[in-house]
Amino acid sequence: MKKKEKIIKIGGIIFFILLNISLNLIVYRKMNSRFLITSILSVILTLVLLGFLQHQKIKKWEFVNKFIVCFFMIGLFYLFSFPVCSLPDEVNHFMRAYEISNGHLVSTKYKTGIGTTVGGTEITKQIEKVIVLDQHDYKTTIDNLKVKNDKKGKTKPYGFTNISMYSFVCYTPQAVGIMIGKILNLPVIFWTYLARLCNFIVFSLLLYYAMKHMPFKKLTLMFIAMLPITFQLAISISADSLTIATSFALMAAILDIRYRQKEVLSKKQIVWLGFLSMVMALCKIVYLPICLLLFAIPKERFQSRKQKYISIGIILFLVVIANLVWLTIASDFLLTIEGRANPDVQLELMIKNPFRYASVLLNTISLYLNAYITGMLGQSLALFNITLSCIYIFANIVILVILTLCDHKDVKFDNFTRILCLFIFLSITLLTFTSLYLDWTAVGSSTIEGVQGRYFIPIIMYLLLGLTNSSFSTKIKDENQHYYLLLFMIFENIYAISYIMCSY
Repeated sequence: MKKKEKIIKIGGIIFFILLNISLNLIVYRKMNSRFLITSILSVILTLVLLGFLQHQKIKKWEFVNKFIVCFFMIGLFYLFSFPVCSLPDEVNHFMRAYEISNGHLVSTKYKTGIGTTVGGTEITKQIEKVIVLDQHDYKTTIDNLKVKNDKKGKTKPYGFTNISMYSFVCYTPQAVGIMIGKILNLPVIFWTYLARLCNFIVFSLLLYYAMKHMPFKKLTLMFIAMLPITFQLAISISADSLTIATSFALMAAILDIRYRQKEVLSKKQIVWLGFLSMVMALCKIVYLPICLLLFAIPKERFQSRKQKYISIGIILFLVVIANLVWLTIASDFLLTIEGRANPDVQLELMIKNPFRYASVLLNTISLYLNAYITGMLGQSLALFNITLSCIYIFANIVILVILTLCDHKDVKFDNFTRILCLFIFLSITLLTFTSLYLDWTAVGSSTIEGVQGRYFIPIIMYLLLGLTNSSFSTKIKDENQHYYLLLFMIFENIYAISYIMCSY
């Protein structure tokens, strides 16, 4: 029997290796040095991950621990596969984190040629050379490896439009990474990788917390976390990384308290819930309704019904006040694009004719629903210049449907929580479309512009929870099925990384 197992394992490893090489050959269409390097790296990653999972000591680990190690190793490959600032708005996200690392929590105000105010910061010519690039590829990255910042050199203002509106909270990990780079006097390009790394470490820690505390749908959470688009956001310098991770952590903490915890909440737990709620809301205000999940905590977890509503009321009050304060500070940075968006005019039109807005909203969803789904599942990566196979999207949709139906263990998921999750998803969806209608869409447009599928990643779990039917008889219990799904996601991400590497 042991001989058979060994033969199957060796055969599986050889199959994975040959499959990786075949995929690389399909991607490159010819054998050259880049094909060779990509194939070697993908084979190494395959061997490391499979060897790790098959190690005798590792086999005894809890599945969550195996998953998070694999997740972190794959994430590091993604981190270095994308050249510097080759991700959406990463230049502006870097500049926001850079100014925070200099102690400027609020952006400096600069007047534009059309009289509007934009946020920005002062940068040196070295930072401009390395970060503000027209071309994003490995050659440019290598050419800039030795460029160090001249602290005493001349500076010039660099504006980054509405990124200035984002709170300093969601750029704290990235700012820490840049500070480390500056303290160690490293070349500027290393600042970007350290900013990515610190952001990714925080994401991984919060994801690990979420996986440990999620009472059910762990596989669904793992699946969403291991989508290539989620990896792209997790290793980026953008605010999306902390937004997604905090959303997962807050959801897991509340569901764990509702379905597994029996004792009364401690003060530390209430503070932790308040902290996660505050971070969640300050990352992006449209995700504020996620904090409403606090009402899913039963009164039995508090000393009394009164204490429940006082505790939740205080958390929500502080969260709303913090957001109002930040919006007041950052409102000057809301850019009105001449000839396009005009929030005041759009808001007036919405109030006068709400039915027209409803028509525009429905028209947008009907036209772009497919794009939102494929965007959320990550068919297009980087600056939308890397498109993965539609077979990959189809496979992910099938898996997501299966997980929605079967991944729920023996937990009775009550109607109140299900309806609350659906309400959170729908309200955030409406807020997302409305905010982009006001701030980004041209007056008179028949569709809402600027909505991307990745905006729904922090809330997709709430939709799936709302659609969960705990009375469905088929459940995923066998840990081998967990292992097979993890293997599939490993293979999918190796394919995506190979594709990314061939694109630069």
